[in-house]
Amino acid sequence: WLSRSSWALLLIVNWYKQVNRQKNLTIWIPDFFCNEALTFIRKSDVNIIFYPLNEQMKIDVSKCNELAESNPINIFLFVHYFGEASSTENIKELCSNQNTWLIEDATHVLKPINGIGEIGDIVLYSPHKLLPIPDGSVMVMRPNGPTGLTRNIHAMNLLPLVLKDIVNSSDNNKKLE
Repeated sequence: WLSRSSWALLLIVNWYKQVNRQKNLTIWIPDFFCNEALTFIRKSDVNIIFYPLNEQMKIDVSKCNELAESNPINIFLFVHYFGEASSTENIKELCSNQNTWLIEDATHVLKPINGIGEIGDIVLYSPHKLLPIPDGSVMVMRPNGPTGLTRNIHAMNLLPLVLKDIVNSSDNNKKLE
């Protein structure tokens, strides 16, 4: 549980950096996405690539394949818009081939349903967008995502340390304000 998905994205980015011993990385985000959710990762050393969607809000796979030739993918985030399952055709394969962490943003549903929450390494839910609560984000790690992330003992051991670092740095930032 986190207060917002923007914190979950920061946690994922920092976790990726620790697991893969990288200082910077590239995250792919759909070109129709809430800018507020990117607030924290924009402040970290991250290259954000906005990939194209078509008029039906589906991923333009052919354009993504072209884009992938010149832009490596470390983390790929795709969104199920307005509670409707987005086509996952070729996404899992693209992520598996490049050992890319796949994040499903299930922002407008409360739990896994047919076609949503089924293929990502990590699934994000935002119950505060559907329920009368001020905050709330749920980050679910799936053992059968394309990279098998949760089966990586080293990665799982680093997660609590990364979370602690984020909490400590946010506490320090509040003291400075």
